Amino acid sequence: MTFPIPSDAPVADAPAAGSLSRHLPSGCTIRRAIAGDAERVAGLLREADRQEMEALEGRPALAVLQEWMSGASRVLIAHGDAVAIFGITACTVHGADSHDKQHGEQHGEQHQPRAATPWVAMASTLDHEDLVDVLWLSRFQVDAWQRRWPVLLTVCDTRNRFRGQWLDWLGFERRGRVERFGAAGIPFDLHVRLRVLQ
Repeated sequence: MTFPIPSDAPVADAPAAGSLSRHLPSGCTIRRAIAGDAERVAGLLREADRQEMEALEGRPALAVLQEWMSGASRVLIAHGDAVAIFGITACTVHGADSHDKQHGEQHGEQHQPRAATPWVAMASTLDHEDLVDVLWLSRFQVDAWQRRWPVLLTVCDTRNRFRGQWLDWLGFERRGRVERFGAAGIPFDLHVRLRVLQ
């Protein structure tokens, strides 16, 4: 699970479902997220994920999730139930974006954000098989987002070991720690995933 930083950045509408849908296991579908999905998934979050969202934003997890969903977000339906809501938020990487913007303007190109923060909120009620499916689907989705944005970045509450391990498995690298971060002023690690040039 990754959480957006900053929370007030514009949400980019990436083609989230198109590239992921061909990898869906039987019994799973993806559609645009709706308000009722937030209530269902927020009510079933793992406690560590709820604490992380609230520490980051300083509001109840449901309110945080509803704000994140205000842009382009998708929901994964497994066996008829919403089990995960996900999306991506464009953000600025200081230095890189200003250099690219100047370079692009010199060549008459339109500036595109170079970085984005993927996020997901997932129900804790998934059985082992469905959890494994979600983990694999997350890798396909992150790979698809990486094709659009050269830099993917997120922060992770240092107390949330499962999410930190998930980010490692997805190919994110820890790039430092901020000891007092978010509304709660607690330690968060910065995780970055760079597009590999071929």
